[in-house]
Amino acid sequence: MENKQTAVQWLIYTLQKPMLISESDFENIINQAIELEKHQIIDAFETAFIEAYKLPLDRDFNTAGHYYSETYNKTTE
Repeated sequence: MENKQTAVQWLIYTLQKPMLISESDFENIINQAIELEKHQIIDAFETAFIEAYKLPLDRDFNTAGHYYSETYNKTTE
């Protein structure tokens, strides 16, 4: 499975680049992160909805934390 970035990870990566940005560019970057987060929430909901009807599950996503770890390569606590 391909590892993805969360909207926050993308935002941090983007803002860490050495660059001079205008206020409008900064607002555009924030709006891009918000849009990315929206799509990630929609995708997560759709994945959960589809997976809920598959018994047994085709993938090993038995918890939301496990889905997050597998999708975004993060460990859960």
